[in-house]
Amino acid sequence: MANKRRLVVVSNRVPPLTANSDLTRDRELPVGGLVSAVRAALEQRDGLWFGWSGTTEDRIASAPPAITDLGPIRLATINFTRGEVNLFYNSFANRTLWPLLHGFPAKTSIRRDAFEAYKRVNQRYARALVSMLEDGDIVWIHDYHLFLLGTALRDLGWKGKLGFFLHTPF
Repeated sequence: MANKRRLVVVSNRVPPLTANSDLTRDRELPVGGLVSAVRAALEQRDGLWFGWSGTTEDRIASAPPAITDLGPIRLATINFTRGEVNLFYNSFANRTLWPLLHGFPAKTSIRRDAFEAYKRVNQRYARALVSMLEDGDIVWIHDYHLFLLGTALRDLGWKGKLGFFLHTPF
């Protein structure tokens, strides 16, 4: 395919794969809907999968994303601080957005500090990702953890194609 566009998937977390993982053997892959849904498209499009590594640090490192090449797929990950995990992920994503999106408004917790952390993390994703994007890339943002990422990328000047998939039946 002469004019193949790279697919860039952005999700809260990337699958816990390593350079020793064998993507050609299904038993090596983590079980989960997102991996199953995007694997073939990423392989066909020499894709980049960007997200949180699942690792926490005491403070934010200024280092660029960690890169792991897995055949035709490149994983790029950033780490979170413990505070980001607590406010962005545990509080805002899981205690505000998740209950709202699943029809449980009475179980919703709304905290300004958690929303501010949510905005900061979405902006941090955008800053780390924008320098890795290439002309012609198709950026596919996955789920409610990253509602603000498209706007943050646009604010940084990204003019390429953006898509968004909301995993929950809102």
